[in-house]
Amino acid sequence: IQLNLIDTSYPSTTAILFDFFTLINLPITKEVATLLLFGVYYDTGGFRYENVSAKTFEIASQLTRFGAKPSEIAGAIFSNKSLGEVGLLKQALNRLKLLRDGKVILTYLTKEDFELYGKELDDLASFFRDVEGVMLSVLVKELDYEHISVSLRSKPPFPALHLAKMFGGGGHTYACGFKVHSKSLEEVIKILEEKINQLEIA
Repeated sequence: IQLNLIDTSYPSTTAILFDFFTLINLPITKEVATLLLFGVYYDTGGFRYENVSAKTFEIASQLTRFGAKPSEIAGAIFSNKSLGEVGLLKQALNRLKLLRDGKVILTYLTKEDFELYGKELDDLASFFRDVEGVMLSVLVKELDYEHISVSLRSKPPFPALHLAKMFGGGGHTYACGFKVHSKSLEEVIKILEEKINQLEIA
């Protein structure tokens, strides 16, 4: 049986799973609670994003009662950088471009970068989005010589999803992305810059 359940009012897929497990009276162990809270915490950026509501905290509270430890989860997500991640951050910083009077940051990572530093990659797009004055961050990743992934992060009121949909992508309103089939990283970046220059960014 294949079940497709979509509810955009939830902050994460794991929050949906929690309510589903509760509905069918499935026992929630400490290990399961930890994994579910990990998903909630990560997808809300540590409860910082627009998808956070009172229901989010109610779910987090219940998962904590089942044994999940928020401090350990936060540490695992935000305080556990590998040297490979630091190397990728260095490369991304070296190639950083400011567009639209500093309201947009665009940078990229190549296939060679991932071969050198590994594929462990924290949410660099969110890191750049959090820069003062930036409304949109764009991280272009060359997965191989034919496939390119683009991560988009934005601050309200600008919806990054608007740009993602131009390329057939999707996700959350302020955290989304898309993939393209292309052998030219430079061409993808050029097209992205053209689209970004057409956006209405406050």
